[in-house]
Amino acid sequence: MRKTTVFRAIFVFTAIILLLAVGVFAETLRFGGGADDGTGRYIITSQYNDTIYVMGAQTGSVRAAVPATQMLTDYMFEIDSGDIAVFNVEYGDNVRISFGYSTTTFRALYLSDDNGYLTFTSGGELTSVSQRSSAAYWTNGWYETTGPRSYAWRSDVVNYVTGNGDDVRIVLDVSTDTPFFTTATSTDGTHLSCEFKNPTCRHTNMIYHAGVAPTCNTEGMQEYYECPDCGNKFDDENGVWFKGDDLSVPAIVALDENGDGVCDLCGRPMPVYMPVTSNGQILPENDYLLVTEYGGTTYSVIAPTETYFKEQDLLGNYEVSSLPSVPIDVQSDGSVQFMTAKNAGAMQFKLRFIADMTNWSDGGIRYGMHFASDGYMFGLTGYNGIFFIEMVRYSKYGFRVSINSNNEATVLSAYDEWWSEEVQTDATAIKFRAFLDLVTNEVFFALKPADAFTASGANLVQLPVKMMRLHATLNNLVISDDGGSADYTGVAGDVPEISDYAVGAANVTGMACAVSEDAVGNYIGAAGGQGEISELSVGAEITADSFTPADGENGEAVFSIKPYIKSTTSQGENIAYLEGTDFNGSPMTVTLYTCGIYPQQIVHVMHNGTREYFYNEYSEEAQNGAKTFSFNLDAQGNGYAAFTVTEFSQIIVREAARAENFALAKISNGVAVTAPAAGTYTLVFAHFENGRLSSAKVVTDTFPAGETEFEAPQDVSLAADDKVFLLDGDGNTVKPLCAALVITG
Repeated sequence: MRKTTVFRAIFVFTAIILLLAVGVFAETLRFGGGADDGTGRYIITSQYNDTIYVMGAQTGSVRAAVPATQMLTDYMFEIDSGDIAVFNVEYGDNVRISFGYSTTTFRALYLSDDNGYLTFTSGGELTSVSQRSSAAYWTNGWYETTGPRSYAWRSDVVNYVTGNGDDVRIVLDVSTDTPFFTTATSTDGTHLSCEFKNPTCRHTNMIYHAGVAPTCNTEGMQEYYECPDCGNKFDDENGVWFKGDDLSVPAIVALDENGDGVCDLCGRPMPVYMPVTSNGQILPENDYLLVTEYGGTTYSVIAPTETYFKEQDLLGNYEVSSLPSVPIDVQSDGSVQFMTAKNAGAMQFKLRFIADMTNWSDGGIRYGMHFASDGYMFGLTGYNGIFFIEMVRYSKYGFRVSINSNNEATVLSAYDEWWSEEVQTDATAIKFRAFLDLVTNEVFFALKPADAFTASGANLVQLPVKMMRLHATLNNLVISDDGGSADYTGVAGDVPEISDYAVGAANVTGMACAVSEDAVGNYIGAAGGQGEISELSVGAEITADSFTPADGENGEAVFSIKPYIKSTTSQGENIAYLEGTDFNGSPMTVTLYTCGIYPQQIVHVMHNGTREYFYNEYSEEAQNGAKTFSFNLDAQGNGYAAFTVTEFSQIIVREAARAENFALAKISNGVAVTAPAAGTYTLVFAHFENGRLSSAKVVTDTFPAGETEFEAPQDVSLAADDKVFLLDGDGNTVKPLCAALVITG
């Protein structure tokens, strides 16, 4: 045994020597995206005449400059590691360095490669020493961004300054035909600044994901390539063009290209925009227009053109001083047709509820304002009179939106609220304004007052800002989302300090697009016809039924949700409650105040007994494809969970995810299996005739934890009195895990 071990050791050692001799250990490295602030492998680069040079081997008193072997983009390149110096970074103690008028603290770092620790001579030449104690230490310069998607250590001001009191920088010297790396006390036309980069993944195992087209009310997905090694997503199979984490494509809402008044995607009548006349009509997940009127014409905000752009950052976000507008046609009843607004390029906002960005004490809900453009979702925020247009799905800040007695909209910047940390009045808050420019006769929207655009403001006329909300149209009636109601009195004794604001933030939205046309028609018929109906809406009553205080594991809140349809006539309001079958499968968003519970699992018990399981969007379950919910805290510590469903019944909010009993439930084309743990299970589909077992079909499969919908085998038709059994394992052990499911019809 020992001889074999020695032989293997000699063989491995010999193989290593041979590999080193032929240079197999040299690899092609990819660089781009800048450097991380940490230890690891780094290189030193500089760019000259569109060529990136990398510091190489020691050549006398300087270091060779090796041109990149392949440029993938302006900031990403590949190069052979055998030709360049790949440094290990070691951090030392913090040091204080004086720069004439100021003293700054830097973290000292040491760079070492095969030649030793990088240092410099008294004459400024680059060299290496074997001992770290003999080497000069370096410091990082100002952290700035250079080039698209590139974050790097930049040396235009100060970079790689030594801790020896000398202002010495590593530079690329291009004064001769052959560039080289050395040091200098400043940068100029022949001594160029350097950057510090680390290798990036080469993405050799790329996986392609096909795109999914969006529909009216469901988001789609962009096509992308995913690297399982680094976890990033890309536009291309080579991993050159990086994609963000949010790859969803916004829902189309509606489409009527043939102009027949019916959505080409779902066959429903096209929606319309109607004027917003009360705060009760301002709801999250609803779509809006911001408009103003002048000279008998209505103008709507549109996305800014390039002439409006003030500055673009590396992520594609823009700062603009004002937003342009476009005239849109208004119908005789005050409505704007959906395709009219879309074809005009109107910025159709979706309000997104944001709970965690306010210090104001008035309890007002804050909203992110989002709009779709070219298949991407943008967020709009404002600070200090400037609009920020961000390529993000959720705004960090938002706006406070309300309607006054003149039906005018007040849209206040919550970004300014965050920084000012004081209650601002309508007169002092930074808010949306609409202006008519008397010189150009253009209408535009801005956050700044008139005198910010002209010295005296004499050439601008301020116009009132109004809002319009998207309504569905069914059975020749306009139907909208109702604010609904939330009742937490049943748990008030167990939940301390339930505020009206926290309860008022609980709601369900998206119902107007999800209620079926048959349900609306049946309601109208039962109410005696639509002749006197002046308003039709759908909403939900949320009731907190029970509460178990949070203790780190067992905290739980149980809610019931009752959807309703409501009409307003000259005789008053009429309400009828809806069933689970009254919805068409379009998504609806539920937002719940969670009574102080920080949930890790939400269970939706549907009308037919099946269960949907939702997990925190940052959880391991979410990473494995589970349905998710988002959770936010407001400034008072109130927590809100938001998730999407297609019908309502009972909601269980849990502090900790926990297993449940095995269960079976009937679905349209098979059964839903609930398993508390992932594993292999067996389903037995048993057919009975005249009360006696006639035949049975056995299917074994692997199920994840939670609920899984299982389609019945093609040769199985579930009929009344049939039974479905759930057995443990692969069926060799006949161990029923729950009561048999009896098919009743």
